[in-house]
Amino acid sequence: MHEEKEQLILVRTRSWQTRILPAAVILFALAFGWFSVRLQIANMLAGLTSSSDSNAAEVAEAARSLSPRDPLVNWLAAVTKGDVFTPSQLQAAVAGHRQTVRLSPYHYFWWLELGRAYEQTDDAKAAEGAFKRAVELAPEYTLPRWQLGNFYLRQGNEQAAFRELKKAAESDQAYREQVFSILWDYLEKDPKKLEKIVGDSPDMRVGLAKFYAMKEQPALSLAKWRSLDAAKQKENHEVGALIAQAFFEKRYLRTAVEFVRQLALEPDAKFESVQNPGFEKEISNKEPVFFGWKNQPVENARVLLSRAKKKSGNRSLQITFSGYEKAEFNDLYQTIALEPGISYDLTFWLKTEDLRSAGTPKLEVLNAADNKILAASDPMATGSSDWEKVTVRFTVPEDSEGVVIRTSRAYCGEKCPLFGTIWYDDFKIVRAAG
Repeated sequence: MHEEKEQLILVRTRSWQTRILPAAVILFALAFGWFSVRLQIANMLAGLTSSSDSNAAEVAEAARSLSPRDPLVNWLAAVTKGDVFTPSQLQAAVAGHRQTVRLSPYHYFWWLELGRAYEQTDDAKAAEGAFKRAVELAPEYTLPRWQLGNFYLRQGNEQAAFRELKKAAESDQAYREQVFSILWDYLEKDPKKLEKIVGDSPDMRVGLAKFYAMKEQPALSLAKWRSLDAAKQKENHEVGALIAQAFFEKRYLRTAVEFVRQLALEPDAKFESVQNPGFEKEISNKEPVFFGWKNQPVENARVLLSRAKKKSGNRSLQITFSGYEKAEFNDLYQTIALEPGISYDLTFWLKTEDLRSAGTPKLEVLNAADNKILAASDPMATGSSDWEKVTVRFTVPEDSEGVVIRTSRAYCGEKCPLFGTIWYDDFKIVRAAG
């Protein structure tokens, strides 16, 4: 009986111990979870709040109460103080950024922010030290060198600034254009000085070709592109296409035609030349089309290549009107790069069949720079006619690098039906005699 009692007591003792341990584990897990949740909430608040938000300071303080040793939280609190440009607030911002650095001393970004805070208080020596420490922590990163270079530039230390900015441009293509831009303005748009600083590596030349295009410097851009070997041009084909598009849209047509030909976007494109003049090749409706024929289909006007009737070669271009009524017809057109201030003769061969309208077609020459009409052929005669040569003389304005030729029609009202067929062949453009 006594032994049985002892065994019962033993069982009870073990049961009490086994209950304490799980309870302790649960309490620890709850406490750990609570602190973890607090840290996560604080970090989330700081991460989702911009320093420019109207309630950023309040959010920062609330986050700090939850997690006072979180670097991101302390950074947000410091930044909100720095946004108020009073001496006391700027000093408070410096103290806040120093606290952030103490909490996370090996993160380059916090040192950059400390450097900016020091610079706002006119402590150039401390700012330089902070920026340089950021570079030491992340020597392969672009942002620290970019910030240090800009700091030196603001301080008037050109040699150091150029050195750091060059390294930033070499290491990151995204920053390259920013480096070019800031130096371009600082050096008063002097390309020789800019190129001396950034160097002459193939990557820099590609970047400069694109940069000069953005700055509407066609001669400089084309010179840099031509300085690249064929392999480098091929490797940067997409960049070249962007440059070509930019110059074409800005109407630097002489430069654009060189790019599109060299890039094989339009191998037949030439200066002072109509592309596909006899319509022996197909007309593409795929973009981009620069100097080739462009055709935008419209109702009751059909454009096609014809083998049945041609002046020479194998084909001509046929346009058939079947009750086209609109006052304007700009369905077929081409852009041509030409010399400013020069007079040209545009010639082509024309055939018509059963034309009927008070407003028949004509061919217009427009200034590519502003789309104003420079000259036009006479409206085509009604009825039918065999192949005849038509000449349109015009002068390219001094501020233009080309023209647009297009088929239009004589005005005869908002709804004026046009019927019949015309054929074009053998376009040619030459400098006018005399």
